Amino acid sequence: MSNQIRLKQRANPAGIRSDIESALTRHAQREAKHIAVEVDGSVVTLRGRVESLAEHEAVLGTAWASRGVTRVIDQLAVAEQPA
Repeated sequence: MSNQIRLKQRANPAGIRSDIESALTRHAQREAKHIAVEVDGSVVTLRGRVESLAEHEAVLGTAWASRGVTRVIDQLAVAEQPA
């Protein structure tokens, strides 16, 4: 008989925040300057302003891709696009 139980590491909020901020800086410096990242356990809250829907999706994707994240609270505002 073999025990296949594996325990996951608990989320490290400081590590999650650092990972997200580093990724935003690497991939989109303009985005990173206007976004606040808060982490409570494994829940990430994003606040700030992005210039487009594409930037919005990129920022959300970055947060979700970070190890240990189980929920992302999106409080980002998207700038109005000219008509």
